[in-house]
Amino acid sequence: MCRILYIGRFELPDKEATANRVVANAKLLRELGHSVVLAGWSEDVFASNRWSKKEYFGFECYEKKKAKSSYEKFKMFTDASAELELLKSSKFDILIAYDFPAVALKKLMKYCAKHHILTICDISEWYTNSNRHFVFRVVRAYDSYLRMKVLNKRTDGLIVISEYLEKYYAGQKMVRIPPLVDKQEEKWNMQKTSFPDAIRLIYAGWPSKTKERLDLLVSAIANLSQKYSVQLDVYGINEKQYKAMYGLEADSSIAPAVQFHGRVSHLETLQAVKNADYSLIIRESNRKNNAGFPSKLVESISCGTPVLTTPISNVRDYVGEGRNGYIISIPTLEQDLEQAICRRQEVLMEDGLFDYRQYLEPMKVFLDSLDR
Repeated sequence: MCRILYIGRFELPDKEATANRVVANAKLLRELGHSVVLAGWSEDVFASNRWSKKEYFGFECYEKKKAKSSYEKFKMFTDASAELELLKSSKFDILIAYDFPAVALKKLMKYCAKHHILTICDISEWYTNSNRHFVFRVVRAYDSYLRMKVLNKRTDGLIVISEYLEKYYAGQKMVRIPPLVDKQEEKWNMQKTSFPDAIRLIYAGWPSKTKERLDLLVSAIANLSQKYSVQLDVYGINEKQYKAMYGLEADSSIAPAVQFHGRVSHLETLQAVKNADYSLIIRESNRKNNAGFPSKLVESISCGTPVLTTPISNVRDYVGEGRNGYIISIPTLEQDLEQAICRRQEVLMEDGLFDYRQYLEPMKVFLDSLDR
């Protein structure tokens, strides 16, 4: 049995997709007989570099102050003092660093090498430089280069989220683990509320011009609603935020078939996904989207709701031709949506694909391959 410290910039217990990934992976590791300690950050902690001890899902957990100010955000790229304190406080066999800043990671790797602690990096995306401040863009670019092209290649092993990253780091010891869930949690087995009067589509998330094309989706639904009884529910942003994001006039009209619900709790969002006929992922193919993997796809399938998604990352491994949904294309979005609406009854679902128990053997093989 190994004692594992799993660190990153995640908010426990389930405040974001990063925390959900870490918790599911930790449950997987615990099922294999290992002891896992989680260390993230929280808005409820106010003292810098002071750990607050908690317990979530039966795990020993530590939280420190979440970076908010520009100084704190800049400092996080290089500061590993709090994580080093945890490493020194107890005996650990393995450190797993989840998308951890490069300079800080380098300090941790140096300590681990000296004290015979294996270092594993959990990689779930390839960051882009979208910050409006020049200094932060430069820092982010350097951080991304050092972490993705140098340090990750010097670790003892990698956990990668996508086929893209698996191919990029070919030749290293690694395991590909998509976002996972615990299907035994009640939230994945909520009762579905049916709406026989209309086809219900859902978009849940925080879109951006560089990530998802919600504007094209809204336009397509407006047109389709002239022919079909269809409704698009948007969770994550409100109508005002949507208009500002896409440069629309504040008094411009939105089709009645599109309803904005703003930000709601994760549980409320999952219930809405459960109630929908399809959930939608409209992302363009680029390195950022292909290196990652949409957690929304995982959540939708785990809820038993089929997905309409553009062919990013390796989503074709799980979705296509009526298997858990359909692949759609941005150039033919409206036509693809229309076909999916007409073929809803043909979809066959496999809602247990992303239960963490499905990945016990691959993780075991990976850990057994590491040099200890």
